[in-house]
Amino acid sequence: MKKQKSKTAIDPIVTYATMSACAGSTGIPLRMIKAAKRAGCPDAFHSSGRVHLGPLLHWFFRGDVLPEDGLSWDEMWRKYRALTSRLEHDREAGRFLDRAQMVAESHEAIGVVQQTLCDFFRNEIAPKFAGLSIAEIHGVSEKFLSRLIDRLKSDLRSATTPNPHPKNEA
Repeated sequence: MKKQKSKTAIDPIVTYATMSACAGSTGIPLRMIKAAKRAGCPDAFHSSGRVHLGPLLHWFFRGDVLPEDGLSWDEMWRKYRALTSRLEHDREAGRFLDRAQMVAESHEAIGVVQQTLCDFFRNEIAPKFAGLSIAEIHGVSEKFLSRLIDRLKSDLRSATTPNPHPKNEA
C-alpha cells in the first residue's frame, strides 16, 4: 500500500511557478519571499519566476540576514528575549498597569463622576432655579459649575488616594 504524504509537510525539493504560488502553498508571507529575492538569496529564484523551496528555506534558516529588519535569527531571538525580560521587569516594578486594572479604575472614576453630578444637580442646582429668569439661571449656573468642578476634582482625588486603613476582608 502506498503511503500518502501529510498535507502539512513541506517537501524541500518543491518548485513553485511563482512567488505567489509559493506563498499560498507554504504560508511564507509574500513580502518575505520578495525581500529574500531582493537580498540576493542564491539558487532559490529562477529567471522564469520559479521559486525553489529548498534553497529558500535553507537561506532563511542558516542564520544570515533576515529580509524583514536586517537581523539574523540569533540576533532576533536575543532581541526578543531582552524585550520580554524588560517587559517582565517593568511589570514587576509597577511601571505600567495591566488592562484589567485600568478598565476597573476607569469604571470607578466614571461612577464617582456620575454620582457627584447626580447629587449636585438634585441637591444644589434644581432647588435654586425655581422662579428665576434665564439671565439669573445663567449666573447661578456659572457659580454652580465652578463649585461642581472643584467638587469633582476633590471626589476623584479621594477615590484614587489609597486608603491607609483598608477593610479587613475575610
